Amino acid sequence: MHTIRCRLTSGLLAKAERGELALSLPIGLTRDPSGIVVKDPNLAVQERLGLVYEMFLKLRTVAKVMRVLNDRGLDLPRRDRHGDLRWSRATVSAVSSILKNPAYAGAFVYGRTRIRTAGREGASSAKTPRPMEEWRFVVKDRYPSYIDWSTYENSGAS
Repeated sequence: MHTIRCRLTSGLLAKAERGELALSLPIGLTRDPSGIVVKDPNLAVQERLGLVYEMFLKLRTVAKVMRVLNDRGLDLPRRDRHGDLRWSRATVSAVSSILKNPAYAGAFVYGRTRIRTAGREGASSAKTPRPMEEWRFVVKDRYPSYIDWSTYENSGAS
């Protein structure tokens, strides 16, 4: 069993290193029938994501972007648990998750989080983000991008 688990893990990591591991995609990116990742064909989704990045580069804070979106009545695209597109009011966490996702900069990333073990006995472990320089695999230009990598890297949202 140990050998089988080791081989499965090695295969998974090899796919991740090549950027071929089929992880779930954020809203705005989808797979076509052949499995190629493309931008969402819904132009309203594409425009709204582009607007979020444009506003963040101008306003420089997630809270201001959220406030402007809500003041203008501009909802954010979301997927419900069935995968259907829904539009919902902007929240700080929704805007932040868009800005922090490297897939929008065209990059496949594996290993953005780690499991933090509980310090006390009986406490549960939790996922914690890793700094960008500690991400395990980063394959740039793997997906169609909404912003370029250098803008993402220097925006401070990551």
